[in-house]
Amino acid sequence: MGNIPCPKCSMEVSSKDNFCKYCGIPVPKAPAVFNQIFYGDFTGFEIQEDVLTKYAGNDCQVTVPNGVTAIGERAFAFCYNLTSVTLPDSVTTIEGGAFFNCQNLTSINFPDNITSVGRSAFNSCPKLKAITLPYSLTIIDDLAFCECISITSITLPDSVEEIGEAAFSFCSSLASVILPNSLTTIGEAAFSYCPSLTSITLPDSLTTIKKVTFNFCSNLTNVTLPGNLKTIEKGAFNECSSLVSIRLPNNAVTIDSWAFRGCTSLNAIIKPDGTNVIAEYQKPM
Repeated sequence: MGNIPCPKCSMEVSSKDNFCKYCGIPVPKAPAVFNQIFYGDFTGFEIQEDVLTKYAGNDCQVTVPNGVTAIGERAFAFCYNLTSVTLPDSVTTIEGGAFFNCQNLTSINFPDNITSVGRSAFNSCPKLKAITLPYSLTIIDDLAFCECISITSITLPDSVEEIGEAAFSFCSSLASVILPNSLTTIGEAAFSYCPSLTSITLPDSLTTIKKVTFNFCSNLTNVTLPGNLKTIEKGAFNECSSLVSIRLPNNAVTIDSWAFRGCTSLNAIIKPDGTNVIAEYQKPM
């Protein structure tokens, strides 16, 4: 199989690997000649045990056959002609890198039975705009929607429990995010480099704001912290230069010294008794 250059960082990686060990994106499968498989009235699909492992066609609009239960790793990765996908209700899982770097993908439906969206599943889909996520969904994995620069709003259903690391990072048009009370974990850098995001309300189910979660959200002005918050980690709001004030919940909160590094407009961190304690968390740049 040999080594191939990663299309993003150019480092050499094994073509046997699923993801680049240097930057984390899916590794293109080595060039191969695919035998076109006929599946009922559908062509161009490779399906093994109800998992769509590869789409070998060139259509712009694709309807996945009914009975498929999972979109396999990198099944549609680098399908540059693809503009829209219709998934059947039988699909429950979208695996890692499934639609990675589909440069012209603008729309896809999410069936009501989907429980997880895998790592980098829609990473680098710059034309993907509106997505409606089902109430069956529990996990959005790392980098799932990274660099989806046309998405403007996200409403997560009341079933989602975990958002992975960098899941919505570099979504430069993302202006509105609604998070559910079911959410227990937001991974590091989940919303980093989202400059259009201006306001966020974090549900009481969260106890920790992890490292660089809102890193370089330069227009973020309003943050409502969870009532059960215990920890704000290093760089959680790094370079949120438009953030003016933060009001802490009633319980004791541990705030890392660099949690608000580069928040040049921040002038108040207010405790429940009204005390401004910002001086305790400022360090020289």
